[in-house]
Amino acid sequence: MDESLVVDRISALPDDVLHRILGGVGCFRAAARTSILSGRWRGLWTGLETVTVRDLAPDAIRAALARLARPVVAALDIEVSVPPRGLRAADMDSLLAAAAGLSPSKLDLTFPGLSLDGDVAVPLPRLDAVESLGLAVRGVVFVSPPGLEFPKLETLSLSACAMDLAAMVPRCPKLRVLRVTKAPSSASKIEFRSASLEEFVGRTKQQFAIDIAAPALKKLTVACNMGTDGSLSVVAPMVEEISIKCWYFSMDVDLYSDMWRVVFLGIRAVEGGGDAPALVRPRAHVMSLQIIMSTSFSERTFAEEMEKIPVPVVSVLELKIGSRGHAFGPLLLHLLRIYPAVQKLDIILLEPRPNVEDTCFRSRWCYCEKPNSVWRDETVALMSLTEVEIKGLRGDYNEVDFLRLIFRSAPLLERVTVKLCSAIIPDADWYNTVLDTFEEHPGVNCTVCL
Repeated sequence: MDESLVVDRISALPDDVLHRILGGVGCFRAAARTSILSGRWRGLWTGLETVTVRDLAPDAIRAALARLARPVVAALDIEVSVPPRGLRAADMDSLLAAAAGLSPSKLDLTFPGLSLDGDVAVPLPRLDAVESLGLAVRGVVFVSPPGLEFPKLETLSLSACAMDLAAMVPRCPKLRVLRVTKAPSSASKIEFRSASLEEFVGRTKQQFAIDIAAPALKKLTVACNMGTDGSLSVVAPMVEEISIKCWYFSMDVDLYSDMWRVVFLGIRAVEGGGDAPALVRPRAHVMSLQIIMSTSFSERTFAEEMEKIPVPVVSVLELKIGSRGHAFGPLLLHLLRIYPAVQKLDIILLEPRPNVEDTCFRSRWCYCEKPNSVWRDETVALMSLTEVEIKGLRGDYNEVDFLRLIFRSAPLLERVTVKLCSAIIPDADWYNTVLDTFEEHPGVNCTVCL
């Protein structure tokens, strides 16, 4: 074919269309390489509206941003590479200033960390146009100068860095979403008040204290280690969806005896439960607890901790219990009285660790039943309970007593499934007693898995 007849139809497109094509290339360094196609493409990258920078040192990034032909960009996503001399606080300051000068509505900055021992304070520049700000900067504490406001900021994401949110959040009147993940070791608390916030995400592995008040909050996600001194306090009367994963060194169940400790608390929305109209009923949630028998000292109780967070409607109660052979009936009776609207009860009895005594003498003096030694004859109104599953039964008559309590307390019960502990071979009398108990309730689908 005669090359003189070949028409470069792409290069003939308007600049706005070509900018959209280049915007899909990815990093603007790759977009700049398109200049080898023809003279028509030379310098087109400087007119990009959405700028993505990858694997460049701070000096090269500043030089590239200075060449942009647009005085304002819509989005700026920068990921810095570490130069041979390392990264300094001045690099962070200059990059933030260069980015602020382009007035992006969306700004994301990933910075691998400064070449300094310990955390360093970095002031935020004026970001009047920014609606979404993401900072993934290891070992930095961002400071908002007095009087500086962020009038359009709706989404703020902090990863591996910290900020005085008590001072920052009130300066963001339109803030809707706040995410804090991988907080630096120097940070130990998240505290703020917001009238506009609708979603909060807080995830960190170290011991943390979270204290927030957000009357418009609809979605709450928290995952952190409470240890011995951590705490969670959330005032959010309008919250609709909750996801909580908290690990505790010790939290007393607040029962009559001091033997039961909560070491994990989880709350999550029931899958598919968001289809019902909000005006009909609140969204149902799953409450997950891991409870062990322990005499470790605890200054906090389960009831006190539940008063500090918005407790949703609990339709599923998941329990992992390390009973070490003690009667768990009084513990479960106590929890079912707290959550009587539960529809499904899922219990896993954890097998004891090797070389750990797990024998309950089952005498009237054993502290696993005192002072409520008559729990076998009690009843709790479980009008919504339809399904019960218990895994890890060890062949004890206390377990049969609990099954009987469930049967007489849940008139709408449809299904009961029990599975025996793998290391236990129950005696024939116990097994026959279980079967007899099931036969007394022919309307319930009962299954025993050996």
